[in-house]
Amino acid sequence: PIIRDPTEITKDDHVDESNTYDDTFTYDVDINQYTPLSSLTTFTKSYKIYFKLISKNEIRKYNNSKGGGQLFSFIIQDKDGYEMQGIAFGDACKKVDKQLQKRKYYETKSGYVKMSRRKGGPNSSDYCINFDENSVFTEMPEICRFEHAKVNVTAIKEIYDLTAGMVVDVVGVVTH
Repeated sequence: PIIRDPTEITKDDHVDESNTYDDTFTYDVDINQYTPLSSLTTFTKSYKIYFKLISKNEIRKYNNSKGGGQLFSFIIQDKDGYEMQGIAFGDACKKVDKQLQKRKYYETKSGYVKMSRRKGGPNSSDYCINFDENSVFTEMPEICRFEHAKVNVTAIKEIYDLTAGMVVDVVGVVTH
């Protein structure tokens, strides 16, 4: 299968033998052409990723020893369930926030990979991607199911009934 930038598709690309225009076409996309988030490191200089936007935070202001600014962060997930944080600073915050919608699928090849301060769950990366005002996100169709993102919630009192040695994620509130 071949993928092309949707902005490069012309009317002539979708004309059948009888020269009638069909505006109900679909993309042929090969998910394997994308770089998995798990393989991105600070040494990665060129990549193209396909992801689902899992969550995004509000733009917030900050002050530190270097001065003030603003920050926008969000979490992306690839087909393998691997998560990574995306960050935009300064003037890029509003532009990146405007381009992205929660639970939509995108591809991008912009941004630079750096070490992350965020420590997430077992599928979270030690890296994050910083995006700037030149970053472009192309909304894409859902080309594969992200089924692994489902969670099986178990009450804490039922943990004793699970198989010994089983790895679990626990969510709770520390009361004292």
